[in-house]
Formats: sequence, structure tokens, C-alpha cells
Amino acid sequence: MKNETMKRDLRRGELIICQDAEELALRAAMHFVELAEQFITRNGRFCVALSGGSTPRGLYARLARPPFRERVIWSRVHLFWGDERCVPPDHPESNYGMVQRELLTKVPIPPANVHRMPVEKDPEEAAIEYAHILRAFFGLAAQELPALDLVLLGLGEDGHTASLFPVSYTHLTL
Repeated sequence: MKNETMKRDLRRGELIICQDAEELALRAAMHFVELAEQFITRNGRFCVALSGGSTPRGLYARLARPPFRERVIWSRVHLFWGDERCVPPDHPESNYGMVQRELLTKVPIPPANVHRMPVEKDPEEAAIEYAHILRAFFGLAAQELPALDLVLLGLGEDGHTASLFPVSYTHLTL
């Protein structure tokens, strides 16, 4: 697969069907690196909302290995979480914990660039604090939303994404 084909497909918003999880991880890593290069060149930083679960695990593992690890200027990458479970970071179901094991311990990203949700607090308190973290980082007024460069979302077997399950409704005001 040529990188030019990948660029063309993504710009047109085409649906890309991968043969397996390994191909998905490879294509996603290629796209991540391409976007990191573009946004760092244009804006001096690359802001990404990560997802948990099994879908992106292969991507994180791929990014942590050559050649992808060396192609990203990790000091210019800022990581955020699009969803997180209310469990401690060392819990097996922690999305942050999975990212830490698969990626953060293997790439030279400064700890100050990792903006995790404070899930060890009460869920409502943690959500309010994370909204403040986002507002401060992006310089936002009370009702403004952050402009992330990339938002990763996995898809569960039951169709859920970002911890939003098919029969649940969630509302959070920033």
C-alpha cells in the first residue's frame, strides 16, 4: 500500500475496510504520523483525544515501535482522553492505564503533555475538573469547545463508542 493512496483516501472521507486488526493498526499509525507532522508543522503541536478499549490498543502498540515512534516529535504531542472509566489508573479496565502500558512508557512524551482525566475523584467532580483542564489548555471561554486535531474512537462489538452504549444517554456541559 502506498502512502499517497492512504492520503488520497482519507482526504475524500472514504470508508476504508481493513482485512484484520493488524492492517487497521498499521493504517491508523500511518494516518496518526501524517497528521502529527502536518499539525506540528502548521501549529507547533498536535492535540489528540485517545480512546480506550481493544480497538485502538494495536495502534498504540504500533506507534510505540519503529519506525513510527521515531517519526513523531513526541515533545509536541498533547494527549487527552475522549472517554475513561471511573477506575484507578492501575486497574485493568482503565483506558489511561492501557495507553500508559502500550504507549506512554515507550515514547519520549513529556508527562506535562499527558492530560488524563482525574478519575480517582467523584465522577461528576472529575468531569468538571477535566472540563477546566481542557478550557485552560485551549484557552476557552465557559461554553466554547476544544478544537482537537484528531479524535480516536473505537467501536465495541455492541456498537458502543466513547463509553456511549446504544441504549444509554449522556450529557455533559463544558
